[in-house]
Amino acid sequence: MYLDNLIKKDSVDSTNEWAKRDFREDAVYIADTQIFGKGRGENSWFSPKGENIYFSMKFMVDNHKVAIESLFITSLAIAKAIKKLYDLDVEIKWPNDILINKKKVSGVLSELIERDNKLYLIIGVGINCNLNLENILELSKIATSLHYYVDIKKYPDRYYNNYLNRDILLLRVILEFQKLYRYYQKNGFKEILNLWNEYSKIVGRRIYTTVAKEKTLVTVIALNDDGSLMVKDGNSSFTIMAGDIEYA
Repeated sequence: MYLDNLIKKDSVDSTNEWAKRDFREDAVYIADTQIFGKGRGENSWFSPKGENIYFSMKFMVDNHKVAIESLFITSLAIAKAIKKLYDLDVEIKWPNDILINKKKVSGVLSELIERDNKLYLIIGVGINCNLNLENILELSKIATSLHYYVDIKKYPDRYYNNYLNRDILLLRVILEFQKLYRYYQKNGFKEILNLWNEYSKIVGRRIYTTVAKEKTLVTVIALNDDGSLMVKDGNSSFTIMAGDIEYA
């Protein structure tokens, strides 16, 4: 797995949509801003120009299982890159949100497309690097940005003109993803999950999940081999395959 074909544009609708239209088979699509940045579900991703990282990776996969497992690889790569570059306490919220101080600093969105009888995975990533949240009250309740935590005096080489250098982090995330993907191909998904859970520590947590349109408080009793959660509600247990959760 080598994603060394990096393409950049100033402005796009979204990097995922750009990747869908492009003919390349293995590439990274990077934008300085997104007009219609997308998050999970129907959510948008706030994408001001020149402040943050917005990119998508596209590569061929064999099946849907690999696509799901690649999401865990991506969130792990982001967490490891931030930890290595800035020595920050980073947490992965199941399945693929990156948190600092319990607030979201990065999100991941994946989409599958089929073209010429080949299956392609597109993974979109947004990382808040220099986002100014002082005047965005609603967003500041749930989101944060790396520059609030990285000490410029400790890491002057990772800043440029008093802004966190986005290129350094972008390349580190791509490098970590490629290393982890090769590790995954050699050792299997369970080994990736073990590394992933070092940043999540999801087992034993009390979380809120939605069951039959009602928010339910449950306890995570296991992280299954496919990345799903086994949870317990009173005397009954069930599996959460996907969706949003909230920490209690």
